Amino acid sequence: MSRESALGLNFAAVNYYDGQGFIFPRSLNVTSSLEFDGTSVCVETATTTELNLADYFHTNNMKYKVFGFASADEALKAYNSGRCNVSTSNISQLHSARLKLRAPADHLILPNIVSKESLAPAVRFGDDQWLNIVKWTHFATVNAEELGVSSETTEVASKQRNLM
Repeated sequence: MSRESALGLNFAAVNYYDGQGFIFPRSLNVTSSLEFDGTSVCVETATTTELNLADYFHTNNMKYKVFGFASADEALKAYNSGRCNVSTSNISQLHSARLKLRAPADHLILPNIVSKESLAPAVRFGDDQWLNIVKWTHFATVNAEELGVSSETTEVASKQRNLM
């Protein structure tokens, strides 16, 4: 809601759910984020990621030290340099970020998720016609996938029509 009101956006249908997780050096031998009590965490500031991090550690009565950065790239650089033990972001972003590290195989991303993040296309507030186009294109794409429509099936159907 805050993004819609503060940024003047309307979000169309959710097309993906992501969640916040953690990346850390394999050498930490951690199997759960509940083992991060007392750790240092790199995070992008002024984001829901930072708020989720605080909530997670507070809820689980764990201590941590925050190293905040203005961008995800800055947080990743700091993590990669060893400035903090752990970095946090959406899982999909962490998988992408892992590929940028000096030795990607030396880092793990835990499977446990500490938040649920809905992702959807955004449209400028007040542009209802464009919002409807985006929303219904999404619905049509989902329905087509459920019905098995793909480039292969439409090509077969087209060839069959041409034979008639």
